[in-house]
Amino acid sequence: MFTARNFIYSAVALSVISCGGSSSSDNSNDLELPSFVSLIQEQQTASPSKNFSAKSALSQVVPLAVADPLPGAGTDFDNFTTTNLGVDEHPGGAIFKVVNGALCFVGQTNPQANVGALPYRSLVDEGKCFEEDNTSYKDVISQVTELASGYQIDLWWTTSRGGDNFNVTVRFLINESISDANPYGRFEYFKLDKNSNDNISVKQHLVVDVDSSAAEPYHVFKVTNDGVGELSSKLVAKTAINGSAGGAVIRDRGNEADVIFNSDFIQHNQVNPEVDVCFDRADPIEKVYGYALFNLDGSAFNLESGFGFSYSIGESTTNGIVDKYGVWPEDLFTVAGTYTVTRHSNNETYTLTVDGSGNAAVKDSGNNTVEFGDPIEFTGIEIGTVDLRNDESEPADQTMTYYGRGSMGNSSVYNLVDGYILGTYLVKATDISLSAEESENQESCDILDDYPTYTAEFDSLAVGDDSSYNTAAAPTITAAPKYVAGEAVVVPTDL
Repeated sequence: MFTARNFIYSAVALSVISCGGSSSSDNSNDLELPSFVSLIQEQQTASPSKNFSAKSALSQVVPLAVADPLPGAGTDFDNFTTTNLGVDEHPGGAIFKVVNGALCFVGQTNPQANVGALPYRSLVDEGKCFEEDNTSYKDVISQVTELASGYQIDLWWTTSRGGDNFNVTVRFLINESISDANPYGRFEYFKLDKNSNDNISVKQHLVVDVDSSAAEPYHVFKVTNDGVGELSSKLVAKTAINGSAGGAVIRDRGNEADVIFNSDFIQHNQVNPEVDVCFDRADPIEKVYGYALFNLDGSAFNLESGFGFSYSIGESTTNGIVDKYGVWPEDLFTVAGTYTVTRHSNNETYTLTVDGSGNAAVKDSGNNTVEFGDPIEFTGIEIGTVDLRNDESEPADQTMTYYGRGSMGNSSVYNLVDGYILGTYLVKATDISLSAEESENQESCDILDDYPTYTAEFDSLAVGDDSSYNTAAAPTITAAPKYVAGEAVVVPTDL
């Protein structure tokens, strides 16, 4: 199975970088970073029962742990929610889930701001990208070159694995700009891992293209991971640009599977062990991963330090802590006590201390204490609760207390209703995930039997021509890093 960390080291590289089509280096901002690749996109419909507006997963879904802080004043809450549809634990899902990690990794080097510049250094925080609770910097050298046909991005860094050191090189060849009709453009990605003996241990090739031969254009993703032993993997995936249909053939460390879907059903066939499941897209399960608090005029709070909160349902009281990214740790507490809580977006651990009055204090992993101010109380407010197992809403009288200002959050037991007016504030979900359920009639997917499975294209996958890989030695750079965790380094001028 793929993991987030071994992705950047040695697994299938589904990083996605595309650019605008201008050939002028004055337009360096044309180089853009799409946020997410999803094999199964959501339909562009709103849910009347939950009052949210679906937005494209292709450009909107970003882990809260690596996203910018939630927007400040002026944000329109009518366009705030992000939504994506998937199938829990389907083969190939892990390949797509790690895309954001790679985008975060490359994005911290800010290639779009350095077209035509000399090679430069960046300290990239791996932990920030791969939802880990520790900070782990990689010293990455980058160079972004403008070509007649687009752009070339070269990266160099070193890493250790299994007691050996590895030199890693990456190259993106970008051939066509992004557009509304083609959010990814056309490009290729090449990655090499060489061990201390200069032997290649992993060779990866990714092609992102568009198939316009049919009436409806399709995105095409082809991945070849030629590694040692269990690290070999391949994938061919095609998905209609409007998300209405698509499929994939996948081999992940010896496990083979294919996925075919249309606007109604998803057929998942796994070879070993043999599993054939039909999923119905009509009534997915909804899960919410965070909330934001807005003024009724549509402006959001600027979350600088986070806040603590508590709420009660009957005799049960729940306390939580939210940082500036608006993440609720999904833990239940009594009113008083000291607890270890985990922010689920990146597994960062906090120590939460709640006194008898409900006031909260928090220490992060660096033992830094965050104090929260006087509570703002809303009493006797009716807010629906959601039973995630049955996806049913039931009204309940709740008392809510906020310590400071900021986002709300999600609980595995109680979900606040998206769009609910709370006093002078509006609750808006920051991220909603929809998971398709198994169809009650497994024969429903028979309609997909005539859809292509892309087997022939899968069999022809290869790692690409050797001359396309970045085999040059890393440039020698003595200058200080230009970026740290994506932020430009500011050199004092008064020294």
